[in-house]
Amino acid sequence: MYFNVIAPIIIASLFIRPLIETMVVPDYISEANYKVIRIGFIVVTLCMRIMTFREEMQFYFNESYFLVQRLMIDKNEKIFRYIKLRIQENFQATWYSVF
Repeated sequence: MYFNVIAPIIIASLFIRPLIETMVVPDYISEANYKVIRIGFIVVTLCMRIMTFREEMQFYFNESYFLVQRLMIDKNEKIFRYIKLRIQENFQATWYSVF
């Protein structure tokens, strides 16, 4: 899970030429090898994201379900506002995960 959080930052830094490419390419590896490593890292990141996607989505759905169950038991206005906010956050997090 931590890999999925850090990987987009690393991918972005791999595509910014002054950050890594100018320091690494001429001295340590060739440009072709750098491009292969960059594309390989992207493929590995996509595979890791696909492997954890179902678990993330199921977590959001389960949390929303349990919140609605709690709302059915405790009918309080403060709890209703809290649950409404949490379900909206879960909905947004779900679409963020999809895209």
